[in-house]
Amino acid sequence: MEYYGVASLVFRAQKPFHPKRLDELLKRGLETEILRSKGRLWVAGLDDVSFIWHQAGSTLSIDVGPGWLHGSLDPKDWPADTPQEYRTQPYGDRRQELVFIGKDLDQDSLRQRLEQSLVTEVEFEQGREEWAKWPNPFKGTERPVRKKGNLAARRAALRRKRAAAAPAAAGDGRRCAPGVPAQEGQDCPREPNIRSRHQRC
Repeated sequence: MEYYGVASLVFRAQKPFHPKRLDELLKRGLETEILRSKGRLWVAGLDDVSFIWHQAGSTLSIDVGPGWLHGSLDPKDWPADTPQEYRTQPYGDRRQELVFIGKDLDQDSLRQRLEQSLVTEVEFEQGREEWAKWPNPFKGTERPVRKKGNLAARRAALRRKRAAAAPAAAGDGRRCAPGVPAQEGQDCPREPNIRSRHQRC
């Protein structure tokens, strides 16, 4: 869905993120067009807890969140509104559920980068015992805040690039100098040398 160039992307998956690939994605940074994002993560090797993703502007944080229903409660005690699909999945309600909001957002590129950070089908089949052996930078009680880099500078460069690709139309009211309108198909007339204005005869 998109209004005035502002679009949203909902990313869902029922496979965990590979801890190393997710960490590399965050180090490289996300799309500069993302204004806000939030949601809940599943990281392989840390399957008992969820992680809460929150990003606003240039700051992204990932913190430990509540545990999953699967493995902590008997399914008969799960909330009544729990989707049926979670009750039948081998890993229950563990999932990725992220929402991104941005201006001129390249949704296909962002979705692809997120999908590439998930475990592969072969890795998924290896299961939790194997995942627990992987080096995991997300272990700990809290994930440190990560900066997305100099977002303001990157956005300014993007604006300059777009402006260069879309030159102003001739005769659109652009003015070359005070009182001198641009003429269609012509360059702006050169302003006289200031010294010549004060020459004495």
